[in-house]
Amino acid sequence: MTTPYTRPELTKDEYRKAQEGSGKLFRKYGIRNVGNMVLALCIENMRLTKEINEHRAARDIEPLQTFEV
Repeated sequence: MTTPYTRPELTKDEYRKAQEGSGKLFRKYGIRNVGNMVLALCIENMRLTKEINEHRAARDIEPLQTFEV
């Protein structure tokens, strides 16, 4: 049996930084490159999820819940 894990929530400041980061991406790469930006973010998300789940498995913590779009 695995151990449940409660994920931490973002603070208001972290959420604001995420909003600022998304604005910077659009200003830097433009609307024409939205597909490439989303692809890069999805790839990084998949890498991080895989890494996190390997660490969780080593600590007998249940895998990170994922969602299909």
